[in-house]
Amino acid sequence: MLARVITLWDYVLPGLAIIGIAIVVSLLLGVAFSESRQYFIRRWFKLFIASLLIGAFASYWHHSRVEGFSERYRRSQLFRDIRDIELAAEIYYYETGSWPEGNNREVIEILSNRESFGESLLSLGGIQLSDSGAAIDPWGSELHFATSKEEGFEVISMGPDRVIGTRDDLSQK
Repeated sequence: MLARVITLWDYVLPGLAIIGIAIVVSLLLGVAFSESRQYFIRRWFKLFIASLLIGAFASYWHHSRVEGFSERYRRSQLFRDIRDIELAAEIYYYETGSWPEGNNREVIEILSNRESFGESLLSLGGIQLSDSGAAIDPWGSELHFATSKEEGFEVISMGPDRVIGTRDDLSQK
């Protein structure tokens, strides 16, 4: 999933639409009241500036709300995937006495293999996979798996910065 880059045009275009409406309205008012040309231009310029500011503010507000929503959606999707993988790993542990081992793609293959237990421990329907079959987070980085006696099986996402070991890494534990 590629992030959308917000450009200056994202702020200017709504303002231009409002300006267009303001021009039409001011032309109609100018014709209806037969104003002097200088007064008409001054009025139009004020409407132009006000429309540009309102359009820029409205666009900024809209983009900040959309970006905030998409970030919350990415995180909720990631935590759902982490929960599903960790649950499948726990079932695997209780069935075999050991945690699934291997790299990301191998662990996902083990947990989703129907032949091992007669049924798949992990449904891949909602989990994002790379072209190689590895589980990835919403930012496109492979998930990391860690096992320990104290913590059990842990799934770790590198987070938005795509660097492991930083403050924005995400996991359930």
